[in-house]
Amino acid sequence: MPYNTAAADTITPRFAFRALQEPGRVTASYGIAGRVAGKDGKSCMFYNVVSGPAESPFYYFADAVQVNSGGSEQTGNRKGAKTFPSLEAARAYMQTPEYVNAKRMITSLKIKAS
Repeated sequence: MPYNTAAADTITPRFAFRALQEPGRVTASYGIAGRVAGKDGKSCMFYNVVSGPAESPFYYFADAVQVNSGGSEQTGNRKGAKTFPSLEAARAYMQTPEYVNAKRMITSLKIKAS
């Protein structure tokens, strides 16, 4: 999978399921990620994007591109993300057919530099 190794905080792109613990809920999202989120276990936002090569500055395959804490599920910075009552419920979601099929589909994609 092509990616820009010079971009700040870049990691080898991978499928990730990440969660934000908020008061009374957990907001989680999955997708291909090319940056670390939540350094030191703290974050109020993350992106499910990959910094691509010059001809394709970024790309994404995710249920939500940008996930912020706060707001409702329908606001732009949360649309597509999942809300759970607890981390245990978010972890349990990873065993559902919906999640398993989405992960299988996304990880089957082959991205090639042009």
